[in-house]
Amino acid sequence: MNIGTLVGAYVTRVFTDRICVTLPHKMKGYIPLTYISTQYTSLMHQLAEGQATGEAAHTLPELFRSGQFLTASVAAPPDDAMQPAKRLKVMGLSLSLYPSDVHGRSVSASVLRSGLVLQCSVTACEDHGYTVDTGVRGVSAAFLPEKDVPQDLLIAVGSVLLCIIVSVSGDQSALSLTLSAVPDSVKVAAKKATEDKYDYMLPGTVVSCVVSESTADGLAVHLGSEEDYYSSLCPEESELPALAASRRSVGIISSQHLRGPFDQCHLFRVGQKLLATVLTVTNMPRTVHLTLNKSLFNNYLSEEEDPQHDLAIKSVVSDATVISTSLLGVSLRLSTKCKGLCSLNKLPVTLKSSKLSKKYKAGLKVACKILHFNPFDQVFLVSMKTQDITEQQDILKLLEIGQVVPVKVDRYVDAGAVVKYRPQRKGGRSCGAVEGFVPRLHITDTNMTNPRLRHPVGRIVKARVLDVKKDDSTGKHKVVFTLKTLLVKSDFELIKEYCEDNIGKETEGVVSKVQPDKIFVQFVGNTFGILHANELSGACDFSEAYAVGTVLRVKIKGMGKQDPSVYFLSLLTQNSNPRKRKLDVDFDPAVERKKVVKKNRQESWLKSLKSAVTVSAQ
Repeated sequence: MNIGTLVGAYVTRVFTDRICVTLPHKMKGYIPLTYISTQYTSLMHQLAEGQATGEAAHTLPELFRSGQFLTASVAAPPDDAMQPAKRLKVMGLSLSLYPSDVHGRSVSASVLRSGLVLQCSVTACEDHGYTVDTGVRGVSAAFLPEKDVPQDLLIAVGSVLLCIIVSVSGDQSALSLTLSAVPDSVKVAAKKATEDKYDYMLPGTVVSCVVSESTADGLAVHLGSEEDYYSSLCPEESELPALAASRRSVGIISSQHLRGPFDQCHLFRVGQKLLATVLTVTNMPRTVHLTLNKSLFNNYLSEEEDPQHDLAIKSVVSDATVISTSLLGVSLRLSTKCKGLCSLNKLPVTLKSSKLSKKYKAGLKVACKILHFNPFDQVFLVSMKTQDITEQQDILKLLEIGQVVPVKVDRYVDAGAVVKYRPQRKGGRSCGAVEGFVPRLHITDTNMTNPRLRHPVGRIVKARVLDVKKDDSTGKHKVVFTLKTLLVKSDFELIKEYCEDNIGKETEGVVSKVQPDKIFVQFVGNTFGILHANELSGACDFSEAYAVGTVLRVKIKGMGKQDPSVYFLSLLTQNSNPRKRKLDVDFDPAVERKKVVKKNRQESWLKSLKSAVTVSAQ
């Protein structure tokens, strides 16, 4: 890709000095600290030089998150000691989020109107909202009201948001925009395909197109309506102005960018109308690469729209099926909806590409470990090395229900949080990580509406294993954790299974459902109990006295005989005022420890910041 190429980027990891991203066509890249925006770079310079700053400074991990889609521009790499060839191999393409790089050469102020979506960068925090930079020439001011921003995200100088234009005022040389970043509105607007979009085509833009040619490697499409396409076949008979016709471009849809990983190009006919999403836009000559995958460029996917289809990174697939072999490696079918690729350097034995077809015939069953997911190419990168697979299985053997382990908050989804557990080997060296899940009910003690404030992405916290499940159909393990302090530090005996020996024991559980006359309590190991209102001495409406997520201390009185079984519970006296109950855990040491960790992180950040700023200034 040449400098200036616009490309969609998927954030994989966020460090204090750079953002690592995955790009289409199995490429990777990074966004340096000083390539976010002009205002953020200026703020970093002031902070590195010890000057007072008018705006609060936040690190990249606070502003960006794994799984976020961005639009970036290929930029010249920063000057540092690393050789260009080595940098490209290790870190990938250097990218920029500067609004002027993303929009400056591709968007004209004349096409801006209500309903269009732009990627904007926050430049200042005002009393009732935020001033943002669109990068579009001719836009003198753009304002984002505070009420129209995502409530679960930290918004500060350097934040990059997808915004929808609410209103446009002023003349073409000095436009003023009012924007909105409400997720639902942006999601709907971004998926609309209109004729005007061909004048400001950007990665993430949905466009109408018509198939003009179909080959085994991909589709050539005509960007525009069916009328435009058929008019282009006979330009001498077309009534369209030549200028308007020249704006229409030819796009390319690669075979790996169809609707699903197993779609084939011969299923599409010439003249067929499609809705596609722009992946990359190159200049000189202008070339547009598109995809038919509808889950891309959506930062607010629901569980049903999960592009990974429940396949977790670092998990082991025990019965993958070989599809074919090529110069790149071995293509695998991981499930009915998921495709994998094992590169040559991740095979158990080093083989030349010419011998792959003999060793790995189509239909052969193999085991592999998922290393990475590229949402653009709809492919999982996997390893078939024995040591990688057995290491993952050994880690899972170390996890037991009820065990307390440190986990790192990786990302948040609608149903909860995804965390990673990385055990330590002998000698302090860490090994591979296991991805686990924390239901929203178990993230905080008080069921905060925004749990990111309590456990931000990247923080390491103590968690207790609630359950370890294995899906026999996929061979995948699912580990469920709780972050509730009372459960993590509980001294009570854990209830892991249904057994008559547990009758009479005292334990703690979480309220999972409340009805006026009974409460459902969840223990570890997917075991449950019921507390009836007649177990209390006085009259009580459970729906008014208890909330879902409350930690209760109970005593097991009996067990049901039906399948599935359930425990019958009585309430211990410590729970007399559940809504007013204070945590009986001493938080002072943890608070002090957090202060020390925060100070160390700030010092480390400032050190890397000064280094990055010094390099960019040279």
